[in-house]
Amino acid sequence: MRKTPNSWSKSKSAKNLLFFVQVIEELLNDHSWDNYRVYTLDTIGRLRDLRYVANGIEGQTINKWHLHDAVEEVNWSIKSDPIAQNCFTEVNTHLQMLNLPTCDAQKVSHAVEFLIRSLEPNYKAEAEKLIIERVFSGGKRNELRRITACYCAYLIRAGYSKYYVEEMLKNCFLKDNQTRVTQTKLEEFFSKFDFELNKYNVYARARKESAEMLQKHFGFEIIKGRNIPKSCKNSKPEFFKIKNTHRIYALTGVEALDPYTAKHLVTYTLSSLLALTLIEPSRKNIQKSSEMFVHKVGSREGTYVPSKNNILKQPKRDVFGDAHKKIEDSLNNIFDPNLLTKPSRSKVFRSLNTYDLAINSNAPDTQLASMWAALEALSAQPKKGSKIEKNISNWCKAICTGYAERNFKAFFYDLEKIYKKQFREIVKKQRKGKSSLAKFANIVLLQDANTSSLRKEMLRLLRDNPLASFRLVDLHQKFATPQEAAKTISNHEKRVMWQLKRIYRARNAIVHSGTGPNYTDTVAVNMSSYYLAICRVLVRKLSNYDSAVTIDQVFFDTSFIYDNKLKKLRELKRYGDITQLLFEI
Repeated sequence: MRKTPNSWSKSKSAKNLLFFVQVIEELLNDHSWDNYRVYTLDTIGRLRDLRYVANGIEGQTINKWHLHDAVEEVNWSIKSDPIAQNCFTEVNTHLQMLNLPTCDAQKVSHAVEFLIRSLEPNYKAEAEKLIIERVFSGGKRNELRRITACYCAYLIRAGYSKYYVEEMLKNCFLKDNQTRVTQTKLEEFFSKFDFELNKYNVYARARKESAEMLQKHFGFEIIKGRNIPKSCKNSKPEFFKIKNTHRIYALTGVEALDPYTAKHLVTYTLSSLLALTLIEPSRKNIQKSSEMFVHKVGSREGTYVPSKNNILKQPKRDVFGDAHKKIEDSLNNIFDPNLLTKPSRSKVFRSLNTYDLAINSNAPDTQLASMWAALEALSAQPKKGSKIEKNISNWCKAICTGYAERNFKAFFYDLEKIYKKQFREIVKKQRKGKSSLAKFANIVLLQDANTSSLRKEMLRLLRDNPLASFRLVDLHQKFATPQEAAKTISNHEKRVMWQLKRIYRARNAIVHSGTGPNYTDTVAVNMSSYYLAICRVLVRKLSNYDSAVTIDQVFFDTSFIYDNKLKKLRELKRYGDITQLLFEI
């Protein structure tokens, strides 16, 4: 949502194109709020996931209770994906193939095969056609955002690195001033994704001791610095350290859609070798560093791919209040013998230690499996029914607690960061609400004359920021009435439930078969967000008790209160104090 570094034309088409660019930037940003990040899967990916579930049920490796949710998610995906609807001439006819009351694993498997064959060949062309139409012929911004989100998820799922998509976006739209926007510019961006596998030579710095292993067992070529091609040296001289001609580099060739994906493939191979060396206590790291140089065969220049920070370890700024004070309050709640029983306190610390192990790993498979173990460490064996079904239900409601408030907080923070004093001055004019966040929420939602005037003033402030303007209107529509708010929260709960079950299947694949799905890195980030959300809710809820309780009791009470307040919200005719109910769910 940030302001772009270049200037843009004021035409309607330019604003639509800027909105498209802003949406992709936000989808790909590692630090975007959960709801704004790129989907784990596109519609085709969800269909393949459903096929995996159906085949697993037939092979008795997946429990049959996964089928209902996987089918329901695919139905939702097709209905909410404008690209899929354009590809399917008879949407309702296609959806009847996945009729929930009558479907079984075998029927689903056959239906999915047909749906994938109908959708996949034309998906990219239809997506790009729709984007061009919405940018240059007009249309609702909400639909353009949905198309853009589906297209972006499609590219990532198909094998393009999000860093490559981000780089192409900057090269096409953010380097030069966009004084004249044409369809050709958008088509140039689309042409960067031709889905042709390219051959890349990947150079990694290696230690002399590991060179023989890389060469003998993994097929790497070992090259000294003086033998590096000049075209590579000139592209990134600081990586190759021209003066140090004796430095060792491991070279291997890979096929990939982009240089970032090529680097990822080589990193995975090197990680496997590093794991093998663990049996030798005196081992040394096989790499000098994880940065690499990727050279496309036949190209004059290459791409330097630096080491990426572990996103799970990067702290996020706590905007609302003192972060140290919140940590201290949490510790006080955990250690207070009058709030939490000793066995439950041990469970909390075992869980947190396991989570710490997870985020200190750089392998997504290990991160995901360890974070799931950390979450299970918090939970108990229910007396009746399936343990995992009950736990997922409890986790889901804990994650969704505070969802409405987080929506407004995320948007408030972005606007305050971009517009600073101008934004704060408008918020101060709102009389209703005790905190700045409550005042802002009232500006977004309430319909009285004074509030409507402030909302219009805020929209004028955001007029050159299409995504920010859209977000304000979108929040207003989603939470405009208590009934709409309840519907928004319930829909979010359903999507979280689907994702938790997908994470559980991915974890099982990693633990039992040794291989995870190709979207493991994405769901690992989701899992981290979910785990921390659950811990925050549980620890903060402790202060509501008069005597020591167990973590199991807190889970039960959190679910009960969530359901009860959501029911009250549905029955509410109009808002009174927004923060009194909406922000407490």
